[in-house]
Amino acid sequence: MSGEDEAHAEVAAGNVLPLWVIVDGITKYCTRNGIAMSKPLAEHLVLQAQTVALVNSVVANSVVANSVEETKLATLTKDNLQTLTEACIKKFQNEPFAIAAAELQIYLDVSFPTRECFLNELRHQQDKDCYVLLDDILNTTVASKWELEQLTKKIVTYVIVRSFLGDLKDIAVFKDCAAALSSIWPEGTVNRFSNLSREKKKIELQDYLYLSSGVRLFNREKQQGGVGISDGN
Repeated sequence: MSGEDEAHAEVAAGNVLPLWVIVDGITKYCTRNGIAMSKPLAEHLVLQAQTVALVNSVVANSVVANSVEETKLATLTKDNLQTLTEACIKKFQNEPFAIAAAELQIYLDVSFPTRECFLNELRHQQDKDCYVLLDDILNTTVASKWELEQLTKKIVTYVIVRSFLGDLKDIAVFKDCAAALSSIWPEGTVNRFSNLSREKKKIELQDYLYLSSGVRLFNREKQQGGVGISDGN
């Protein structure tokens, strides 16, 4: 019998319980045993147990249910209620602060984005902020000293915005970043840069960003520069 057939057999037999019934049973059982289990925490533990069960099933049988709902049907049964409640008692009975810590973690998980989501959003905002500037840099060719200076300023601006190392409006930060870039640029670098293809310019800009940021962070550590870089960086 396949995993899907087993799941539907459990439904037909009346053994499958809705999630809320499992959660309600756990909270009442815990209360009778002196454990103040909230329903959000009980639900979190049930879903966590389902995830473990699914992983174990895949590893053991190399079979994945056809949908998440079928996976839930296959795990939320009457037989599992006793197992889950006993696991809750064992987990929290002798650790008075464990429930508070678990509920705080759930609150943080629900209320705040994950680090990965936050960084993705940050990168997305960076891309939006820098799109026009980046396009301008990639399309620029220089034919005079003034144009060379303007391109240099644009590169410095781009590096500051992308690195988050200091306030772009602070002239001291701008000068510090310009000095860091100058320290890694051989003579004639910007002029050579302006003659590259768009793709090669993108690669060079990334190199400028990483190298100059490293220089500024190192200088800050040595207290010889790194103007505008906060402790959070």
